[in-house]
Amino acid sequence: MADTCEILDLLDLQCGDYRAMYAIGIEQRDCVEREDLVGLETSFARMQELRDRVRLRQQHMPDPRNGGPEVGARVDTMRNLLYELEGLRHDTQEMAQKLLVATRGEMRQMGKGRQAFRGYKSASPGKSRLYDGTR
Repeated sequence: MADTCEILDLLDLQCGDYRAMYAIGIEQRDCVEREDLVGLETSFARMQELRDRVRLRQQHMPDPRNGGPEVGARVDTMRNLLYELEGLRHDTQEMAQKLLVATRGEMRQMGKGRQAFRGYKSASPGKSRLYDGTR
């Protein structure tokens, strides 16, 4: 019985940390959307602290298979939280990849602009010349 109570308490703590991780995941998604790198870095540090706590607690947790139906229900709750966390992480990663693609496009445009500026700058004043980098 003491093991069951201990397991339930530890599972409740794990679920609490997973809920906190979900809240931080939403914060990370918002930071990516706002392009707030400082906020994103801060939230990554907080997320890592929670992950470390969860891993440490997991190492000291007794086997939950011997805990009965209450433990099974808590494990199912924890599993669902993990699925939600994974979905949120996947959405945030997709958003970050789209932002990266857009940033690369902007950088290419800037490079073309610099190239055109150099082409205009090197033209002598008496001759008009258009240069856009393509033929």
